[in-house]
Amino acid sequence: MIYTILTLLLLASWYMIFKLFIKVEKQEEAILTKTDDILFLQYQFTTLLEKMQEIDRKKMFETDDEVGETFGMLKTAVEDAKELILKIEKEDGSSNR
Repeated sequence: MIYTILTLLLLASWYMIFKLFIKVEKQEEAILTKTDDILFLQYQFTTLLEKMQEIDRKKMFETDDEVGETFGMLKTAVEDAKELILKIEKEDGSSNR
């Protein structure tokens, strides 16, 4: 009787451990996917910001006109997004240690 109860408890424990293991693996996969997405966005924002700065160095946009204002807003938005991504990346890196 005791062996039957212990066997059932052991099997139930293995089943629960297996289910939890599957959940952890799914979460790890999701984290890796999100990390790849964040790195891709960081690369895209960095490239976009560099191209915008290159255009700005050629003085193609003036700050007085409407195009220059839009350019400035885009530049600010890209810089803010880049800072946010770097902040998230830094927090993720420090939490893994």
